[in-house]
Amino acid sequence: MKIKLITLTVLLSLSSLASANQWYFDKLDVDQNGSINVEEFKQHSKGWMDKKGIKDENKRAKYNLSGFNKMDANKDSKITFVEFDTFKKNKNKNKNKKS
Repeated sequence: MKIKLITLTVLLSLSSLASANQWYFDKLDVDQNGSINVEEFKQHSKGWMDKKGIKDENKRAKYNLSGFNKMDANKDSKITFVEFDTFKKNKNKNKNKKS
């Protein structure tokens, strides 16, 4: 019984994470074409970098390129939901391992 409960809890957590990732992906996909291009990614990361106080344009460009390339698994210059979701889930998995 315990194993079934744990399995159900894990599945519900993954389902919630996928829903949250879908919502976030849709927010970033400004033109709603099903993928995030580098310009959409830059729009998103601008706010993050502003909050972090990163003003140097060279650093901003480096962060944008690096972040985009990490998510663009097949290197086709766009991030699909599958790539985005996989990246986010792996990031959360690694974060939980460190805790």
